[in-house]
Amino acid sequence: MAGGFHVHEYPVPIANKPGELICSATANHYNPWGWTPADSPPPGRGTGELYELGDLSGKFGMLTGLTNAENDVVDTTLPLFGPFG
Repeated sequence: MAGGFHVHEYPVPIANKPGELICSATANHYNPWGWTPADSPPPGRGTGELYELGDLSGKFGMLTGLTNAENDVVDTTLPLFGPFG
């Protein structure tokens, strides 16, 4: 069932009951520069600056059809702290 994977603007809040997903509370993909996703190349075909900062599947490829995956990458376009982290 895996497909794309992304970092969103906000974390997933704690559920009120087990199994409850509140994904809408996470807002959009993390995109502080206002990049237009339609301007991006297909997933895994461009360099990191051509995607929303939080679009990990765009930068590194989709998970579709995989039952197991392992990959080490360095994403220099996704800040984890500072004014945009």
